[in-house]
Amino acid sequence: MSWLDTNIITATQVRDHTGKAKGVEDRKLDPPIHFAQHALEEVLGVTLYALLETAYEANPTTLGGADMLALYGQHCVPFLAWKTMEQAYPDLHSEADRNGVFNKSGNDYTTVSGSVLATLTRVAGSRAEVHQKAMLTYLRNLDPTNAIRIAFDTCVAGEARTTSTTMGGITPVRNPWQDHFDGQSYARHNGCHDES
Repeated sequence: MSWLDTNIITATQVRDHTGKAKGVEDRKLDPPIHFAQHALEEVLGVTLYALLETAYEANPTTLGGADMLALYGQHCVPFLAWKTMEQAYPDLHSEADRNGVFNKSGNDYTTVSGSVLATLTRVAGSRAEVHQKAMLTYLRNLDPTNAIRIAFDTCVAGEARTTSTTMGGITPVRNPWQDHFDGQSYARHNGCHDES
């Protein structure tokens, strides 16, 4: 079992939750679902993801209890749905066929531009980040003795983990080098006044 073998969210759930891809075939959403699940595994960690997957396979309706059901329904499904759309948009825009990649335009449809596609992808990714932040906050607020919290806190050697709740791709960290230039204040070197 892994994020690549088992779907813990369906294409129908993706459509229902996002309100997107209503007419898209399941086969086109399946690969993005797997990559969204990979992202979820990096957030939950290998141990908690394996517990969630096992509970889903045993009974997707109850997931073995209220805590796992709350984690899945309130946090994992929204995250997976939007992460799937983020992954799916580029593939839905164009499809490889015979000796090229083509945009298919039906009678009533026209394809969007690359910039609109990029915007749609960013918006879906941003919505996934909101749910990721809420999920991490939820997990960290669980009692340390809760089985889900214990699984979340368990780290497997070599696993990739997403542990930040900061949103966006830029972290405003100031490098000490920015304050000095050849032993002088960088601000003073550029004609600014150093208040120190």
